[in-house]
Amino acid sequence: MGLFDNFKKTDVRSLENPNAPVSADDFLHIMGWGDFSSAAGVTVNVDNALGVPAVWSAVNFISGTLASLPLKVYRRTDTGYHRVRDGVGAWLDRAVNPTLSSCAWRKYIFEQVLTGGRSVMLIVRNGAAVDLSGATVRFHMRKLGKGTVVVDGAATVTGAFTGQVRYAWSGSDTASIGTYNAEFEVTYSDGTIETFPNNGFISIEFTDDLA
Repeated sequence: MGLFDNFKKTDVRSLENPNAPVSADDFLHIMGWGDFSSAAGVTVNVDNALGVPAVWSAVNFISGTLASLPLKVYRRTDTGYHRVRDGVGAWLDRAVNPTLSSCAWRKYIFEQVLTGGRSVMLIVRNGAAVDLSGATVRFHMRKLGKGTVVVDGAATVTGAFTGQVRYAWSGSDTASIGTYNAEFEVTYSDGTIETFPNNGFISIEFTDDLA
């Protein structure tokens, strides 16, 4: 113990607010999880703060601007950064439900962050479509257990925004009976290549005629 240790004042602070100990009765309010009173005794919360034109204009302008910016997802690989078009990349810039556009959804998120300080969303994924705008698609098929591709043909994109494609069979495609593995190879406008399904193959069975 040093000579002057008895004169030292212990400095105890909160990481959130140095003036508010964690044990404070109104800690949750100080953290923004409730109302609090101003020096004039007026209760201040998000709702009546947004009633001030300057506050509402600032929140509306910032959230609207951020929501309107292009939103793209990229994955870092050994060969560089490549745009992700499935999973998060497929639905993040789409309407989240039939009544709410992606821009409106993101604007709401930023409004919550700018006022309450946080925004939490539950995302339920249900077969999000892959955007095929400007992409070309080929259909590949090989016999089960074999390494040679027996079909390599161009497929037609029938719904770019819904991720729908169609392959028209030719006579020779279905000439040999047996089990085959197939996939669709998508080449996007930026040159990125992706196969569907991402895991495994499409199983196709060709059988002989009954008569």
